Amino acid sequence: MGFSPNGRIGKTQICNRLRDKPFESNADSTHGIQLVNAPIPGGKGSFRIWDFGGQEIYHGTHALFFRTRAVFLLVWTPETDNSEEDIPVYGMQFRNRPVEWWLNFVGLFKDRSTPLVAVQNQIDREGAYDRGDHPAVALMRDNLDYCRSLAMSASTGEGLASLKERLKFAADRFNPPLIGAGRLAVMKTLQKMLAEDQAKPSKDRQNRTLTMSEFCDLCEKTGGISSPEQFLSFLHNAGELFWLCSHDADIIILDQAWALEAIYAIYDRERKCWTNLLQNRGRFSRQIMGSFIWDAQGYTDEEQKLFVSFMCQSGICFKVSGREDDDSAVYIAPDALPENLEGEHPARFETPDEEHFYWFDQVFPGFMRAILVAIGHRAGINGTYWRHGCSGYDERRQARFRIEKTHHEDKGHGLHLSAQGPHAADLLGSLCKLSESVMELFAMTPKSLAPNHSEGYPDLEYGLDPNAPKSFFVSYAWGDDDDPERAQIVDEFCARAEEEGTHIRRDKNEIMFGQSITEFMEKLVEGDRILLVLTNKYLHSVPCMTELYNVWHSAGHDPEQFLLKVKLFAAPDANIFNPVGRGLIGKYWHEEYENQMSVLNYMGDRDRVAHNQLRRFYTHVPDILELISDRLLPRSLDDLVTYALD
Repeated sequence: MGFSPNGRIGKTQICNRLRDKPFESNADSTHGIQLVNAPIPGGKGSFRIWDFGGQEIYHGTHALFFRTRAVFLLVWTPETDNSEEDIPVYGMQFRNRPVEWWLNFVGLFKDRSTPLVAVQNQIDREGAYDRGDHPAVALMRDNLDYCRSLAMSASTGEGLASLKERLKFAADRFNPPLIGAGRLAVMKTLQKMLAEDQAKPSKDRQNRTLTMSEFCDLCEKTGGISSPEQFLSFLHNAGELFWLCSHDADIIILDQAWALEAIYAIYDRERKCWTNLLQNRGRFSRQIMGSFIWDAQGYTDEEQKLFVSFMCQSGICFKVSGREDDDSAVYIAPDALPENLEGEHPARFETPDEEHFYWFDQVFPGFMRAILVAIGHRAGINGTYWRHGCSGYDERRQARFRIEKTHHEDKGHGLHLSAQGPHAADLLGSLCKLSESVMELFAMTPKSLAPNHSEGYPDLEYGLDPNAPKSFFVSYAWGDDDDPERAQIVDEFCARAEEEGTHIRRDKNEIMFGQSITEFMEKLVEGDRILLVLTNKYLHSVPCMTELYNVWHSAGHDPEQFLLKVKLFAAPDANIFNPVGRGLIGKYWHEEYENQMSVLNYMGDRDRVAHNQLRRFYTHVPDILELISDRLLPRSLDDLVTYALD
């Protein structure tokens, strides 16, 4: 049973009433998803209740976890039905969607047999009364076999008996698929394993996950099931478990509440993880999530990798670079991307060769994220992403593309697809096909169909746009009183580069007082070419080493990709051309890491992340420096200009 939410209207308290628990007058709003069971009133079996948080930030992710039919309990109040304004509560935004909006959400499933019970709550409040059948619900009855309305008060219990009666009839009408005795025995064994595990202290639980081989053994011993994968798919779609099946993982998550709690902690209003994710333009790694939340909660590295895989398969994020096996992967959470990229779009073209608009009456939460995930999963680091769109380049067709959400006063919500290049029409056809596959998942029917396109369009071959303007950054340590001429080589190089028509972006020229250093560092890492000026101060500076490591990380720890992106210059005092010198640099960062351990519990979230970064310095930087030391590097300014600007 799914509770379709607006925020702070008493969904959780209705859930408590159905579980014979008392009303909590001072309860906080639901965070993320809460999974609980409640007995079916007057019947056999129980409801598995998915109680969804009402904050706007959660709406897009809730749809990910409805994988099959359910009994929908739509809770509403007259106050929340009349406005779509954002309401700030405890630092989070609540957007109250009208009942009609949530009914369209239920309509995603296009199944007449989906039971719906609409509940007007809080009728005990002053001036409140039973409004009767909501007009939108009345219209829905023609599309559903079982659709009922009632009014109640979770606070006083008035109307609770009516709700239980309707839920009993809804369960009777639900008609879940029949399964054989062997499969039923396996399902009950899994439920028993989970119940017994959850009765233990958290640290003693052993059955949160199963391997595929363990599940197959259980099927064979308990039920004699000949096709365990088919049955596993059934259990996944029924919400009994989550089957994490990807190219590098085949794990069954039996305790979904455990995994969901860890994942939704990212959005928790009482933690700062989400704020920092926004500041990092949606980018994160498993280690960063560990530093912010998961390490402190006691999750192991393997469990954290499992959570990230869960997030990827559920469409909450996608990988842009690196590999999972060596923990070098970098991910993007589309919900935390910037609203726009402030004119940095490499595929901004005023007159596309081909374009198409899809128009909709309504766009469901998560739709644009699903488009970004579909593109990002394939394009990775070769794409450019913002909250409401993406752009990139198709090497096969030698054409740029851009997909972006739009809106028109008369036509409504829209999706704008455009392409430019020799084979733009061919590229647009592939983009339309990809977009329509996502529309199908959301049961969205556009008002305007795309031009006919062949079913045989090959996939896109994403790559770097050779015609896009290139960004050239320099990473270096500033001069100081001890060595005021340290940055002289950088000043002279930038001046020579400007003379030859190449603009070099450096922090000294772009960061004003009060502006974010971190934001500039993130832009540097994403630059097309980066000159690394290595000095002794550079190799002992946290900001400089952060830039060096993040450039290495963005290249997926791949030496070839790293050397394609960077140009190198080492000052005489860098001391990286012998094993002892490189070892001393690694030793320095290991000692810095250990020195901070004693005050780690007193650090803020961002300082804890910076501390975790030190571990990566002493782990990876010696290898990076070993790679650099094996290159013939320029020694003079003339050589540097020729080499770096080539």
